[in-house]
Amino acid sequence: MWLSEVDGGIVSGFRILEGNAGDEAQLGPALEDHLRLFGKPPELVEADRNVHSKENERVAKELGVEKVCLPKEQARRVPNARSTSGKDGTRERGSLGPA
Repeated sequence: MWLSEVDGGIVSGFRILEGNAGDEAQLGPALEDHLRLFGKPPELVEADRNVHSKENERVAKELGVEKVCLPKEQARRVPNARSTSGKDGTRERGSLGPA
């Protein structure tokens, strides 16, 4: 499911996606829906990392979005391999504290 929201978290649109559709392909249609409903582009577009692409940034700017916030995917961190077991059987990993 894809949800589009406006200020205040009000849902302005939704789509039920078939299969395991990627988020990246959903931004363009969502922006077109917004333009159709409100007659103007949103001032700000923000989304999860899964939506980021150069193409999505370009499309948003071309449609008149002033601020585009689509964070890039970050490299995955490798957890600290050192772990200790507490006296009561709980485990600790790195500096994350007791489990």
